[in-house]
Amino acid sequence: MRLFYTTLFLGVLFACQPHKTTEVTHYRYASSMVFRETPFADITPAKSIDSAVTMNINHFQLKYDGQNRLTELKYRLGHTPKAHYERFIRAPWITFEYLGQKEIRRFYNEYGHRTLVSGNVYETHIDWDGQGHRKSLVFLGLNGERVENDFGIAKYKWTQGSDGSVVEKRYDLNGKLVRNRPGFGYMITRFEYNSQDLLYQMTNMGHTGEQPSPDEAGVVYTQIGYDTHGRFSQWLNLDYNGRPIKGMSEIAQIKYIPSEYSGEGEAEFIDENGNPQFTRWGAHRVVYQFDKHGNEVLRQFKGLKNEAINVNNGIGQIKTQWNPSGTQTLHRAYYDKDDNPIGVGDHNLHQFETELNGNGKPITITSKDLNGRAVINPSTAYATEKRLYDDQGRLIERLFLDSEGQPIDHAVWQIAQIKYSYYAEHGLKAVNYFDAKGQSRKPQWNPAH
Repeated sequence: MRLFYTTLFLGVLFACQPHKTTEVTHYRYASSMVFRETPFADITPAKSIDSAVTMNINHFQLKYDGQNRLTELKYRLGHTPKAHYERFIRAPWITFEYLGQKEIRRFYNEYGHRTLVSGNVYETHIDWDGQGHRKSLVFLGLNGERVENDFGIAKYKWTQGSDGSVVEKRYDLNGKLVRNRPGFGYMITRFEYNSQDLLYQMTNMGHTGEQPSPDEAGVVYTQIGYDTHGRFSQWLNLDYNGRPIKGMSEIAQIKYIPSEYSGEGEAEFIDENGNPQFTRWGAHRVVYQFDKHGNEVLRQFKGLKNEAINVNNGIGQIKTQWNPSGTQTLHRAYYDKDDNPIGVGDHNLHQFETELNGNGKPITITSKDLNGRAVINPSTAYATEKRLYDDQGRLIERLFLDSEGQPIDHAVWQIAQIKYSYYAEHGLKAVNYFDAKGQSRKPQWNPAH
């Protein structure tokens, strides 16, 4: 499991305050992105690549206007958009519009249709000050109403210091101060950047913002490290006195070896004394392998002597198969360290199988046991996700089913069905949610937050 999703949005520094978007002047391509922990930060490539190699590997295409401002971001393989929904990249296709002192971000799925992200977010609106800095952000829903994202955040406010540091406050719809994201206990947060505009330290300023304050685990500072390409390579938790300390995930430090693609190639976990440690789920190191396109095909868990191990649930390896074009996952399965297929949990969950339609779109994703029978995935509480499309290839329904093919509520979201309708030009018209009994229900995107 990746504890931190470090592949983030790409972009450029905004050299001047925003105006209305102008014509496209150039493109850039990148295989990986600079780490971001706040939407205040620019969206910046970590490792740029030449357009000649983009036909064969997963990459990000960035489009800029005449003022060198990012106007579009796409995740692609060749010319084909691909699904990409990690923690901070919430859509594989994002557009950026500049109107006066406002920046508007809109989101599209891998099929080119408008979509909701981060729960019920349809657009992100960012206000700029007169000095070319972002000063606040709000999330808007499908009908232009203010909404919270799945982190429980409705609004960000930023203040920039004379030293270039940024203080961030986050609020829910009721105006209550909230923490930055699940699994992380920072409230008001100060971000500090180095001379390359890379984030190098975050400080928890608590509820008042007056002084550095410990979170629930005692962490006050988090330091970020990078390799020579600007790729994320270290996460280090520190206490008030600047000493390493284990955070809320019971890890003090993570050292990453970046891959040549959008994620890390290795992750190693270190304790507060600088010694190798195991995570609470049972690994010291995680090693990834990729195919020629940059798709993950193997994830292995290692012990203190770099030996193959099984983690707490018995998994030693996770193998993933892709379709021939490399654009869709077909099969993901669990094995022990000796390469034996295994089943996990009470239902002996072994694999996830994806069925594609004639247009290469997934129509079912089913969790199965060692005998190939559909079984409940305990993390989601359903066995199959069924997807339906209209004659224009637009996603119109997602349905969660139990092992007998009956509707069942998602373990977290508490809904069994999502229905989408569109305007003629592909804009979303409505999104409706229903529980397993067919009753309309508001989803719970992240109740733990």
